[in-house]
Amino acid sequence: MGAEPSAILAAARAVLGDAERRARMARPALPYGDGSAAQAISAVLLRQALPSSARTSESSSRSDGHRRSSPALAR
Repeated sequence: MGAEPSAILAAARAVLGDAERRARMARPALPYGDGSAAQAISAVLLRQALPSSARTSESSSRSDGHRRSSPALAR
């Protein structure tokens, strides 16, 4: 588009006149994920490495408040 005022105006009108296009632009793309990959990976590794009794006692002993819930951890 460049810096040409008429091109900028035409692009703005095109976006403002197309509700579907505005909706697509309003949704975040999240090209690098939602930020929960490390938690999901550690949950999988813990499930594979520790017996279920050790996982239960370890997760209940953490009370630092820094753990977030994630849909990936609920699997």
